[in-house]
Amino acid sequence: MNKKFIFIGAIFISIVVAAVFLTRRQSVSPPGPTPQPTLAAPAPTGIFTQPPNVTFSFASPPAIPASIPIYTFAPASLSSVEQMAGKAATSLGLGATPSTLIRGGSYTKTWSRPNEAVLTVTQTNGGISVTFRQAKTTQAPGALAPDVAVQQLLLALIPPTANLSVRAAGMVDGPFDGLLVLDTPAPPSYKNYFYSYTLDGLPVLTSDFSITPVSVIADSGGVIRFANIVPPPSSFQVGAATPLLTRDQVLASLTAGRGALLDTHDPQSPEQGAVPGFSKFVIEESRIVYAPQNNMLLPALYMTGTGTAKGGGVQKATIFLWLIPEGASF
Repeated sequence: MNKKFIFIGAIFISIVVAAVFLTRRQSVSPPGPTPQPTLAAPAPTGIFTQPPNVTFSFASPPAIPASIPIYTFAPASLSSVEQMAGKAATSLGLGATPSTLIRGGSYTKTWSRPNEAVLTVTQTNGGISVTFRQAKTTQAPGALAPDVAVQQLLLALIPPTANLSVRAAGMVDGPFDGLLVLDTPAPPSYKNYFYSYTLDGLPVLTSDFSITPVSVIADSGGVIRFANIVPPPSSFQVGAATPLLTRDQVLASLTAGRGALLDTHDPQSPEQGAVPGFSKFVIEESRIVYAPQNNMLLPALYMTGTGTAKGGGVQKATIFLWLIPEGASF
């Protein structure tokens, strides 16, 4: 009799244990896929290729808002730029009748004072630029202060755009290679003035990601010797706000190679590019900017800093990174 009870009890315990095991097995969810980190949309390929396995850090973490608005824009038309250049040619003492040249995929229209000065509007692959060169002037040196002469040129060659500002972005002293000056006596000094376009206080990059689309060289006598201007868009329309990456997501995106190296050089030779070879990179300055993509202006981060190689070599670099997550829709 006892054996029978023992046998029944053993069966009962086995059933209970099996039920508990099945219940626990059903209650534990199978492991799901590992969540992927939020990374920036890949930047366009730059001239330089980022070295692998780079450790990025901020010297001073930037203040990145949670979101900012995006914009749509209309680019400046060739006809409007030519019209403005034609008016400016008169004030610059150039001939009123321009010449036109089409070669390959490049179109140019030129106003000139033969062997002395030339103003050119160029369109190549859809991009428009205005260039002015003056080797010999009809202006008396000292008639204008250099900064006043520069401002007059900007007013003549940059069409006004609602909500867009033209702001000083730096200045460097000459002499400058390739600058032809035929006046005698030659001016004793030169300065190159740089300007940015800003929208909502943020710089607007050009299609090739330049932060200074305006460059003007004036001599000490107030004579403009050279200018290169990429005209700004003709209009903007504000859209919805888009969320931005966090600082940690920025660093993760850079580590993943989502940025584009716009410039890499030895600190002693800023005019000469260098093959990037750093393993650590400290971001010393970062600016939120607007950059064009199709007909939109999207937020990005424009960063400059110092890279250090394992052997101790130092390089300066400029890096571009979209501030929007990959797959974001607008």
